[in-house]
Amino acid sequence: MFGMAVVIFVCRALPLFLPQRWLQAGWLQSLNQALPLCIMLILLLSSLKIPTALSASFIEPLIELVALSAVLLSYIRWRNTLLSVVIGVVGINLLYRLI
Repeated sequence: MFGMAVVIFVCRALPLFLPQRWLQAGWLQSLNQALPLCIMLILLLSSLKIPTALSASFIEPLIELVALSAVLLSYIRWRNTLLSVVIGVVGINLLYRLI
């Protein structure tokens, strides 16, 4: 646990000690813009349940795809990761409650 705390602290404090011109590099700026969407896609796609031949319920993957679509659309529209995660969690819970 101490090791993880040190790693997180170093990652958060490193930009304070790096030269400003390194932080203004074009590749780093484009990575900073694309990384949240890529991480969200990886997390969301890895959590989808894929129906098998033995499972009779195809409604669960449909619900998850609807919630995933809402998350992607909200992130593309507002570029706010927290808002998109909240929309996804609330959306999937509401859809499960309604069905």
